Amino acid sequence: MRCRPTRWLWGLIPIALLAWYTVRSEHVRIEQDLKARTFQALKSEGLTWAGTGFSGRDGILAGRASEEGEPSRALQIIKRTWGVRVVDNQTGLIDKVEKFLWSASRKEANGKGGRIKLSGFVPNEESKKAIIGLVKATFPGHEVDDRTKLARGAPDRKVWFGGVSFALKQLSRLKRGQVDLENIDLTVTGEAVDAPSYKSVQSALRGGLPSGVKLKADRVTPPVMSPYLWGAQFAGGRLTLTGHVPSEAVRERLYAAVKRHFPKAGLLDRMELAAGEPDSWIAGIEVILREMARLESGTAKLEDATLSLRGVAIREDTAKSVMQSVHRGLPPIFRSSEQVTFREPTLKPVSPFTTTVTADARQIVLVGYAPSAQSIVAIESGARTRLPGRTVVNRLRVAAGAPEGWAGCVDAGLVSLGRLGAGEVAISDKKLLLTATTEDEKLYDALPGELRVKADRACETTARLTLKLPPEPNLNWKARLESGQVVLEGEVPSAEVQAELVKAAKTQFKGATVVDRTRIVAGRSAKWRRVALVGIAQLRRLRSGEAHIFGSELTLSGFAGDEASLGAIRRDLQGELPKGYV
Repeated sequence: MRCRPTRWLWGLIPIALLAWYTVRSEHVRIEQDLKARTFQALKSEGLTWAGTGFSGRDGILAGRASEEGEPSRALQIIKRTWGVRVVDNQTGLIDKVEKFLWSASRKEANGKGGRIKLSGFVPNEESKKAIIGLVKATFPGHEVDDRTKLARGAPDRKVWFGGVSFALKQLSRLKRGQVDLENIDLTVTGEAVDAPSYKSVQSALRGGLPSGVKLKADRVTPPVMSPYLWGAQFAGGRLTLTGHVPSEAVRERLYAAVKRHFPKAGLLDRMELAAGEPDSWIAGIEVILREMARLESGTAKLEDATLSLRGVAIREDTAKSVMQSVHRGLPPIFRSSEQVTFREPTLKPVSPFTTTVTADARQIVLVGYAPSAQSIVAIESGARTRLPGRTVVNRLRVAAGAPEGWAGCVDAGLVSLGRLGAGEVAISDKKLLLTATTEDEKLYDALPGELRVKADRACETTARLTLKLPPEPNLNWKARLESGQVVLEGEVPSAEVQAELVKAAKTQFKGATVVDRTRIVAGRSAKWRRVALVGIAQLRRLRSGEAHIFGSELTLSGFAGDEASLGAIRRDLQGELPKGYV
């Protein structure tokens, strides 16, 4: 049989192809196996930055490490992997930066959610993934735009990541803003979502920084509010402030204004921090508080630069003054409407300002003017107290124009009128005229001075008093001293006076014989008795003589032992005789 190579040569081709395919398939399996096992080995050591490739059992190690020792560690791990023959090490290190900057910014979208943009540097892929996961958890529904790059030069990883986590927490409280971490120095910039968020950010930045992190700058502003609202309500001795306030410094300034204008009022502060106030806002608020303090009660509502003021004043002129002062005192940017009512109308001044109190045994009549309804009540009450048991006819009217010291002047007049029991007190501006009649000599003498002292310069006082004394009895009486004997003779008004004169003679002239020859003539007198007693007392200073009362005249005659006795008699007679007797 002949051998024909051309025939069986064609049979070798399929065999060769089969052999090549078998070897190639084994190579792929070996390469995949080595790649999978080296990946797990690198991952278990935390070297996920490194990647491998194989051609058969010959490997290539590539990637950029964040730490200088990591490339050699990765190479050793690959070399120790069973089945690897040789390794071509193509690894390197990521770039190192002097300032390790990291930033996150927030921008609200028109609809739901928004975008969080990350930029700057991260130390490794693990940190990168952890930060993205933290962003998604902190800002659900937000798109994450990660533009961070790997770089060496990061500070302590634990401190740095704590700063990142803290910064993202503050960013979540901002409507729009940015957080920047330069190494471990934190800057927070932006507008707070609302007043509670602003307070939370401020509290965290001042007392809640993570260990090792420093605050470089706080550029967080309160939320911008539109419209910008503020309100004040004053009632029942309490002032309540509501709405917005630009800053804590401005809040303290408002507290100072409240203390100045409402020193006795309680304060309830319900204001929340917010930006967006109009120009000259604080100046306008201070005007409002100053004028509200003049009201009995009031409410102010401010929307941006438009004010509505409502309230109640005690007096009409106060209400008008408050409205005018608010309208004129507010900064030009403000617009206002004022409506202040009053409880007491403005009184027209009268001149002269007269007040008259007239009293007799049955009634008291009050005529003229008083500065208020309360003062009218006070005058009537004082009149009833000083002059009890009488009907009061009150015709006083309220008017303006009362002089300073008016109340004190009225009181002085009522006190004096009460002592007299009847009469008239007429006050005209700062002059008081008291007109009355009295039978009391002591009161007649003392009252003008007492009235002046009681008025105490509140007004100029004049007392026109008439002393009305009862008629004295027209008696003829004598007391004679002679030869050691005292003889009383003539007329006396009563048995009581008769007995008193006899007793006085015995007392003054001890050892002398007292002979009473007087007779009683019916009569009534408070003074005659005193005059007779004076006559007996002065008769004692004579060696002999006579004291003689005839009508309203006392005559003393006789012989004095010396000039001294004579001078004493004359002096005592001038000082001791009651009015009406000479």
